[in-house]
Amino acid sequence: MAGEQDLLSTEIVNRGIESSGPDAGSMTFSVRVRRRLPDFVHSVNLKYVKLGYHYLINHWLYLATIPVLVLVFGAETLSWRSMLERWHHRKNRERHK
Repeated sequence: MAGEQDLLSTEIVNRGIESSGPDAGSMTFSVRVRRRLPDFVHSVNLKYVKLGYHYLINHWLYLATIPVLVLVFGAETLSWRSMLERWHHRKNRERHK
């Protein structure tokens, strides 16, 4: 039962003074019980988070230039015109089947 209580949070809410009904003039309170979100700080080993950030910071230049180089060399080898020609060729081939 103690494990289940750790996952719940309670909150007492003052709803004010009841204006009508059998409890008119008396203070009313309500208790809200909610499930807590998991505690991610304790579930993740911070050693690995630090290692990940360290890797990103030390290798940012490589990580940033590789996609740019792929785009540059890809644009040189495959121009838009050649890609459109291939697409039209495939389209025409499908029509004649």
